[in-house]
Amino acid sequence: MPQGLDEVNAFLIGTWLQLLAIGAYCVYLPVSIAILTRKAREGLSPWLPISCFLMLATIVVDFVTSLIIAYSAFHVEEGSGLSNPASVYQGPSTKISVTQNATTVAVVLISDAIIIYRTFLLWGRSIVVVIVPAILFLCDIAIGIWTGWTCATAPTANFIDARATTLVRYFYIVTLVQNLICSGLMCYKVWHVQTLFPREYASQSLSSTQRVLDILVQSAALYCAHLLVVVISNSLRSNVFYIFLPPVSAIPHIAR
Repeated sequence: MPQGLDEVNAFLIGTWLQLLAIGAYCVYLPVSIAILTRKAREGLSPWLPISCFLMLATIVVDFVTSLIIAYSAFHVEEGSGLSNPASVYQGPSTKISVTQNATTVAVVLISDAIIIYRTFLLWGRSIVVVIVPAILFLCDIAIGIWTGWTCATAPTANFIDARATTLVRYFYIVTLVQNLICSGLMCYKVWHVQTLFPREYASQSLSSTQRVLDILVQSAALYCAHLLVVVISNSLRSNVFYIFLPPVSAIPHIAR
């Protein structure tokens, strides 16, 4: 960890990374809307468009709250001297922080629900295949609610109460395991289909590297890598955790 990287600086860097991720998401958003509109005309189930709309709404709320918290932490009122950002970030039980925590949990859960549904469709609507991910998803809902409540009632003496830190770790561990299972299932299915129909995929003039990257993107492997960094840094009690935590709300939707 770089010397001098305290929690406040880590949160500030994380906010900038979140800003970059949101920018990438906004670039990708019109393409997603066009695809969903076309699919809706073809008889697509309304479940996916509704979930995407909820995802967009929660991402916007999460980003706005991040900007409000950053502004509140670093702005200086006339005649008040230097700002004290630590006093703002040390308040996980404030209304704005509670709102941000709730939207972050909601974004992760919506993203998890989508990848489970995609796995379900890719495997021919097989319920057996998604039983374990579905159970993990239900566990994540419970842990997410518990984490949000713990943060809302946490004291302001530390950045995040020790109980909340542990619950956050468990929340992202369960999310990571569920996404790894779904990603593995989708990777195998896509690879298996490409193996069964090599001529069709050969006609697309894609190199082996391009095919591997395509499989990785479709299976949300990049999001899993980001979650892995979050879990490891949190387990090591490294401030790097606060760098990769803010972008969590946007990363899954530009890495899938």
